This record gives sequence, C-alpha cells and structure tokens, in this order.
Amino acid sequence: PVKVWVRDCTTTPCLNPFNGYAVTVSVPGSPAIKYGGGQYVVSELTFHTPAEHTLDGRRPDMEMQMVMARKGGGKAPKLAIAVHFDQGPTSPQWVSDLALVADDATGEPKPLDPTLMFTNIARNLVPFMGVHYKYPGSLTHPPCTAGVTWLVLKHRLTVTSDDLKVFQDRHVGGNARGVRP
Repeated sequence: PVKVWVRDCTTTPCLNPFNGYAVTVSVPGSPAIKYGGGQYVVSELTFHTPAEHTLDGRRPDMEMQMVMARKGGGKAPKLAIAVHFDQGPTSPQWVSDLALVADDATGEPKPLDPTLMFTNIARNLVPFMGVHYKYPGSLTHPPCTAGVTWLVLKHRLTVTSDDLKVFQDRHVGGNARGVRP
C-alpha cells in the first residue's frame, strides 16, 4: 500500500508554478510517502496536457506527476505517481486554486496562494492511491532519469474546461512526450 505522511512535515505554501516547460509546483517541507519498504520525499508536482500515460490506448486530458526521491537512496531511488484528469463538471479545489495562480506565473520561486499546501492535495488523493498500475521506467522530462518506479492511479479525477484551458495555454502545443512502447 501507499502511505502518505504529512503530519510531521513543515506546512508552507507550494512554490514556483511555471518553469517554461510545464506547470511545476515545488513542494517544501519534506512530506513523505511510504511505498515498497522505502520512504520517499515529495519534491515536485508537474502537470502535462495531454497526459503522458495512456490507458487502453486513451490519453486523458491532463496528468499530474508527483515526483519523489527515496530517503537514503538505494534500491528504487525514485518514485513517481501519475494522476489522470478528464474534462468534467468540477475540479478539485486545489486544481482550481493552482489554475488561478498558474495563469499569472512567471516562474519566480515565490509562495502561491497561502492555502495551496501539499497536505490539502494529499488528503484529496489518498483515497485513490491504493489502486494503481506499476511499472519500471524513467522520468518523462530531461534528463529522463532512469530507475523510476511509476504508479499510475486507476481512478481519474475531473477538471473543468476553464481550469484545463489554463494548463493547456501554459503548455502551448502540449507538453507531453510521445507514448513509449
């Protein structure tokens, strides 16, 4: 099972919503996820439109990748969790909040909305983390680091057309790499 530990981390607002390639949110405070006998520290959330993973040949409208590194290194040094979004009637509040600040983001590392903290995001995702696909791979953005254990959540969330458009506009032409066999 995937266990998320945010109780013991510093809860400061997330930072830096755009890096020129993707809406990427730095996650301060060292929140940890326990998986497969290891403890992984969450470092960033990166958004792609459309999704970089496909399920049954279908590419969802958006994907959030939660990237983390194993404490102490060792076997399986990186873990990434992919969360898919389909366009729908509602967005989780944290996605709407991020869309509001991402629209004006310059990439300067400054605090976002003071309520946008990883704890809020984690609480929304925890109910869905138990059911996922797993495979060994690499990061999907340069330097495409190998040795990453990927967990792709089976449950999809929804994102409103307005929120999705903000992410798509920041990723002119899309920022998803091609599907790998």
